[in-house]
Amino acid sequence: MSGEQDCQWPIHRFAMQMLRRRYYEAQNGHCGICGNRMKRSFTTNKLTFDHVWPKAWSAAHPEGKFLGNLLLTHERCNTGKADGLPSPEQVELLHSVNRSIGFHAGETAFWDAPAARERAA
Repeated sequence: MSGEQDCQWPIHRFAMQMLRRRYYEAQNGHCGICGNRMKRSFTTNKLTFDHVWPKAWSAAHPEGKFLGNLLLTHERCNTGKADGLPSPEQVELLHSVNRSIGFHAGETAFWDAPAARERAA
């Protein structure tokens, strides 16, 4: 590894920990898929980010690649959801979390229902 990669990796891990913490707080510690409490541990891979609107779907919509499409989830829940489309409850939670984090409506409009559901059809 080069010195540059050695330097960036710890920064990346720290940034991911901070991002997980921010989403955890915005979701009141609840999984974005099952709704159960998540263990408050930001250094583990047991908490993962779910692309609410699946990456496979959003690849056809590059304008929608944005942090506003993420929810923090249990690893097992995220794996189980795979490329499934979100439930209406997930879309509402996504909307709520985006506002809590401070994203503006114009930044997240691509992901807000019902327009996103229409694009998924």
